[in-house]
Amino acid sequence: MATLPAIEYTTLAPGQTVGPAQHRFLLISKTADSLFGQLWHAQDLSVQGQPTVTLEFILPTLVSQNSAMEAIKRSVTYGKKLRHKHLTLLHGFFQSENQPVFLVAEQLDATTLASLLDSGKTQSLSPGQVKGLLLQIATALDTAYSSQHISHNSLCPACIYINRGHGVKLSGFATFPAQDYLESTRAHTQRYDLYQAPETHTGQNRNRTADIFSLACICYEVLTGHPPFATTQDRIQCDPLRLSQPSLLTEQQWQHLQMALSTEPKARPANAISLVKGIFQPDETETNSAPADNHNVEPSTDHSGEEAHEPLRLSEADLAPEAGPLDNSQPTTSETDSSTGSKRRLLPLVTFCTGLLIGYLASLLLTTSPPPAPAPAPADISVPTGPTSKAATEEPSSISASPHTEGTESSSEEDHVQATVSESEITSEPSSLTNTQTAVSLAAQLTESQAPRTLLFRDQITVDVYGPDMVALPSGRFQMGDNHAMGDDNEQPLHAVTIEHPFALSRYEVTFAQYDMFARATQRKLPSDEDWGRANRPVINISWLDAQAYTAWLAKQTGQPYRLPTEAEWEYAARAGTQTAFSWGNEPQSGFAVCDECSSDWGGSQTAPVGSQRPNAWGLYDMSGNVSEWVEDCYAPNYNGAPDNGAARQADGCHYRAMRGGSWFDIMRLMRPAGRYRHPASASQNDWGFRVALDLPEQFIKENN
Repeated sequence: MATLPAIEYTTLAPGQTVGPAQHRFLLISKTADSLFGQLWHAQDLSVQGQPTVTLEFILPTLVSQNSAMEAIKRSVTYGKKLRHKHLTLLHGFFQSENQPVFLVAEQLDATTLASLLDSGKTQSLSPGQVKGLLLQIATALDTAYSSQHISHNSLCPACIYINRGHGVKLSGFATFPAQDYLESTRAHTQRYDLYQAPETHTGQNRNRTADIFSLACICYEVLTGHPPFATTQDRIQCDPLRLSQPSLLTEQQWQHLQMALSTEPKARPANAISLVKGIFQPDETETNSAPADNHNVEPSTDHSGEEAHEPLRLSEADLAPEAGPLDNSQPTTSETDSSTGSKRRLLPLVTFCTGLLIGYLASLLLTTSPPPAPAPAPADISVPTGPTSKAATEEPSSISASPHTEGTESSSEEDHVQATVSESEITSEPSSLTNTQTAVSLAAQLTESQAPRTLLFRDQITVDVYGPDMVALPSGRFQMGDNHAMGDDNEQPLHAVTIEHPFALSRYEVTFAQYDMFARATQRKLPSDEDWGRANRPVINISWLDAQAYTAWLAKQTGQPYRLPTEAEWEYAARAGTQTAFSWGNEPQSGFAVCDECSSDWGGSQTAPVGSQRPNAWGLYDMSGNVSEWVEDCYAPNYNGAPDNGAARQADGCHYRAMRGGSWFDIMRLMRPAGRYRHPASASQNDWGFRVALDLPEQFIKENN
């Protein structure tokens, strides 16, 4: 990230232009403070018609913190792909030297649900408006989940905008504040954690059930004028049985809302619309007839922030629900946003909208037809042959379906997922690939002066059951970090690293088939596959601690020192002997990664079966995209003092661990080998996985000296 000055918001003024030279915005007026900064209306000078958009300028205290910026960038990635009239459409993120950092959204009014609650004006809403308001929020949540399998993870009234004539605009997906920057922005986020589910404060996943709890808190506050709990960190204080019953609700309706406020996630309603409809129990007559009169809900603000004379009028029809209960198993057909600025949104991928449609249709077809096979490996990749190693001219059969065959298994989020992957799906003929010990004599040909030939091997776990396919890599030297001025501060300084000893890295990301066998053997809970399929899909919803447990188990079963790769080893392997921005060159190119801007069938939607894209020059698949991968290192904000010998960076009391590679919903920039970010070791998410590394035996090291 380029070094940015501590820009004071007092320097922003109407008539000022901001943004990089190739894309300028003319500031019109400040509209409001936001959760993470300030909102301004501006003209997009680089788009035909110069439409009015909303810029959200990020607080300088957040700009300097990588975890905050990654969360905000992730929110933009989500916002680009969500299409519904009650979901805020985000156009992009702008960060350049000596310029304020901001994101661009469709035009938003200054009114948020938070401002309505703070002013007490929600109490003047009619019952029909209250019901419609909450149903529109619920519709937005369920649409995001049904169409893209995205939960909000940070729902609060400050994320809910109310536009004149359009009703709710839900924003802020996945921008939940990490503890290390929450305190620094307390003035902006002091009420944020009042709406977060209690389990999220104990390190558990933020997911759809947490959104239901947040929505229930919002429902309670809209109905009563005050939030239900003073804190959500104490389960005792969060006991819904201690709350007084809202006067507008019957006993049955109140019991339904209490269930949604339960400290037990499984007790909550299955989706957002069922929560709201259970509270209001709308009858058919009320649903089919919306009053024609307008209700004066909220005074609008002009661009200077002063109250305007014209009131904000929201009719019952404006705040009426537009969708019935959503079937969780089927995507929702959402309204395509026709806001201005479409030309700019199409620039990264000229056929963005077409790609979105293709991705949606592909998600429907995945259960009936396999995705396309990966493109052949580059011609310079070869496999050694000899008496101890059979030429691997086909995909390894350690998994019964090939890496580019779609698995048909699915799972729920119950404690014990009933996956049907058996040990037979991760077996192979012993002769198809050699093992670690036999690989010793073959790997002597790997030298620093030439790219490695793809030496594949695997180790036996039990009779006819084998571990991940491994690629032996040579020792060598490379420049680690951002050498193309495309990255963040955490990728600096560029420095030389020597990988002193040969090592091996798994050819593919660890799959559900491989991880599930470990989980069953150790009686661990199986991670959710989000109903995308198991088998050859990369395992997801895995924490760093889970990945460590798997490598320890694999080491014990095989007698070989399996572990997570270090950051330096990972980047060395991802670069595969190159120093270009991406492993395949300096420009984005399709066929090498699964990401939101990578033109794959899965990007922005879900994981792909491992090996669905082309490998890098060293025969490693999915080093860019598909899932972000945990590595061994304790995260550090830059490379000052980093080891120069390829070893992992460690620190006492390490809370954050490093991740690499980017994922299925990340932007192209994160596909670079140099890209890095961090997360708590105990956290997990549906785009996080890992691959394993292996220290080759001392005998191998001696033979290469």
